[in-house]
Amino acid sequence: MYSRLYALDEKTTIARLAFTQEWKATHSFSLGAEIGIQTGNRMRLRQETIDSLDPRITLPVFLNIKQPVDLLITGKYYWSDSYFLMGKVGPSYLTAVTDSYAITTHSSVLPETQLGFGWELSKRAWLALYYQYIFGNSPQLSHLDISNDTAVLSRLPPLQAAFLSIEWIL
Repeated sequence: MYSRLYALDEKTTIARLAFTQEWKATHSFSLGAEIGIQTGNRMRLRQETIDSLDPRITLPVFLNIKQPVDLLITGKYYWSDSYFLMGKVGPSYLTAVTDSYAITTHSSVLPETQLGFGWELSKRAWLALYYQYIFGNSPQLSHLDISNDTAVLSRLPPLQAAFLSIEWIL
């Protein structure tokens, strides 16, 4: 088991596609449901971790987070006709794979939250800026088998993102 399993040097641009159904609860508050998918993320495992598995490995080992899929409950508070605050919460389904070493990974369902604000561009279009956090844990390597060059990675790391969103009302 290793803490700080991944290096903090990878930055990724993420795109997200979501479909939301929203219901006005009051004049200034609405509730909704959203299903979304976004592009994945790539993280480099720390060299100390790789060395502990097999010092013969000199190339970087990457952990690829496949496209997370989420189902969120949404809430918007409109403090004026043109501006709103929003929050979203729900489960996110993630899968991770490695591309250069026999590390078995598992899929996980992790809690997710998004917070942000936005404004109306027109009657059918909104622009929003929000922060996303998927609650993970420090990854751990276990079941090391140096003779077969295999290991098991359990627990996925937390993921963070900032999004500039354009919402189109159908």
